[in-house]
Formats: sequence, structure tokens, C-alpha cells
Amino acid sequence: MDADLMHNAVLILVLVSAVVLVAGCTDLANLFPGPKAISVNVVDEYKDTKDMLSFAKIWTEPQSPILTNRQVTFSVLVQNNDKYEPVKNMVVQMYDAPTFKSLDGKTCNSNIPLACKPEKDDPDKSYHTCSGIEGNRCEINPDEQKLLTYKIMTPTDDEVVHVKSDVELKFLASYQFNSKLNLILPIVNYDEMVRRQREGTSDTVQLVKSHGAGPIQIDVDLMGENYILADQPSIISVTLRDVGSGSLVEGIDPKNTDTSPDTTSIPALPKRKIKLEINFPEQIGIVEKPDGFDLAYTDTTNNANNPGTTAISTADIDFFKGKTQQSINFKIKLKDDVKTNFQTLHIPFRSYAITAQADYFYEIRNSIKVTIQPSKV
Repeated sequence: MDADLMHNAVLILVLVSAVVLVAGCTDLANLFPGPKAISVNVVDEYKDTKDMLSFAKIWTEPQSPILTNRQVTFSVLVQNNDKYEPVKNMVVQMYDAPTFKSLDGKTCNSNIPLACKPEKDDPDKSYHTCSGIEGNRCEINPDEQKLLTYKIMTPTDDEVVHVKSDVELKFLASYQFNSKLNLILPIVNYDEMVRRQREGTSDTVQLVKSHGAGPIQIDVDLMGENYILADQPSIISVTLRDVGSGSLVEGIDPKNTDTSPDTTSIPALPKRKIKLEINFPEQIGIVEKPDGFDLAYTDTTNNANNPGTTAISTADIDFFKGKTQQSINFKIKLKDDVKTNFQTLHIPFRSYAITAQADYFYEIRNSIKVTIQPSKV
């Protein structure tokens, strides 16, 4: 290649680069790498309590092995593991007691609803306040316990055909809880980012996710960077995870007034496993919402303390292998009047709170093994 041709090639390359710069297709930060204009410090805070409820102890009097045709007392001690939040609408049930009978001779596993029920804990109540019978549900205060006792009969020699038998009695406890998340989301002025790029300097914003207690954990992630630009829409993705040792249970229609166990009934959650609400501040608008959500709007005229938009789930949310089966995505954007204030007031960035809460019933299970010893072999 001769000198003139080389000179022309270099000139063309310089001109093309200049055009690209002038057109704004490439910024200085890309041509001359330096510090990132906006850095994000992500803070994830978790409360320690995942399983709000546990079976602290299950025991028998007398202890195993137990002779046939004897009265035995099963005691179940259920505990609230959290130091701050109560456990509400709790029901405890002995759901499987093979070969055992009530004191009046009814088989525990018969079709008679709760033939073997716990002893009363309140003289003014017909049933134990945690039994679930006729709407009886109880509350356990933080760091406290509830005791249920079952007085039942072991099987007869003939019923175990004079053979030593090992039997496992199974218990469940279901309760209502409300898991929460508080997200502090930074929104950055686009002009601030451009200025930082041109200067080759950087600034740091903070994204904070504070997770409340409970077996269902709410998480929110941003698509792309962990901040939002004031003049552009962004997508946030909400995920629910089951981090407890039990399982979600479905609410049922709270119209049962007979003596059958109504373990998971509340008016706000009929025939659904979970109800999710996400609260957006008034400065942030929802551009697109996922199917299965309704939007409720509040302003300073009817809710002066917390104006904004609430997205409320209207359909059940499916879980698969411990997490939500499908993404719950919202496209959000800073409202135009707020964006204008960012520009006119030269606000570099500002943070807003998005909160979420999930209302659900959760169930844990446990068991105790006993040996039935025939009186006569």
C-alpha cells in the first residue's frame, strides 16, 4: 500500500470516528474505559426466623411401651419460634392414630370427624381453642407455647392379635402468617450518569432489600442494573420462595359450622394458597402488570400517609420445587412530573420504598412412635 492510500485510509477512519462521537452513538466511557459511572451497593437483610412454628415436644404418659387396653395421654407442645411476631389462626390436629380409640370407644381413624380430639383448655369453650372445631383457632404470642393433650385408649389384645405392635401417631399444625419485604430502590437522573461518564468519575447508590420473618420469602430483582434511570422504564421481577420445613396449604370456604376440622379457613383467602400485595409509591407508575393482578390506587385525599398504587393478586400463585413457577414481572417508570423535577432541580438520584406482603397458610407435621405391648401373649 503506497503512502497516499495509507493516508486516505487513516483519514477516513478518523472521520468515521468523529461522526460516531458527534451522533452520540458511542460515548467517551466506551472509548476510554474508566470507573463505572454509577456503582450500586446491594444490601440484603434477613430475619433469622424461617419456621415460625415448631413442635417443641411430643410425649406420652405412660411412656412407650404401653400395654393394651390402657388409657394413655399424648401431649403436644407447639412453640412460636419468633421473638417479635405472633402466630395467628393456628390449628393443631392428630390426623392419624391407627388402632387407637377415644375414651368412649370411637376409633380415632373412623369417619367420625375428630373422634379423638384434644382436651379443653378453656372451661367456657366447647372444644380446645386450637382444635379447629367450630372455628376454634388460637394465637401464640412471640416466644410462647401452646399445650394440647389427647386422652385416648390403646387397642385391645384381640385388636392387635396378641402381637407386639409399633405404631406411629401423626400430628399437623397449620397457621396463618404474613411475610413482608421492604425494598429501597434508587432512581438515577440520566444527566447525572452522563456527566459522570464524561468526567470519568463515579458515584454510589444503595439498593436495600429487608426481608421479614416467615417460611415464605419475597424477593425482588431488577432486570439489568440494580437501579432505575429516571427517564426510562425498567422491569422488576418478584419471586416467592418456600424456605421453611413445611408446606403451603390451601385456604377453604369458611362456612363450616359442624365439628369437622376446619384447619385453614379465613375469609380473605378462600380456596387459594397465597395472596400477594405489592405497594408502589405515588412517584412510580406501573406501565405493564402481569396477568392475575388488579391495581388499586390511593392518593392524598383518601390515604394521606401512604399514597400510591397497590398490585393485588387475584389468582393463585403456583409453586414448583420451592419457588414461584412463573416470573411475576412489572414494568415501572418514574412519573413524568417527578422526572421533570429531577431535571429542573438537578437531583442526581433519589430512593423510593416498594413494599410487598404475602398472606398465606402454612403447615408443619410431626409424629411420635409408640410400642403396644399385649397384656397376654
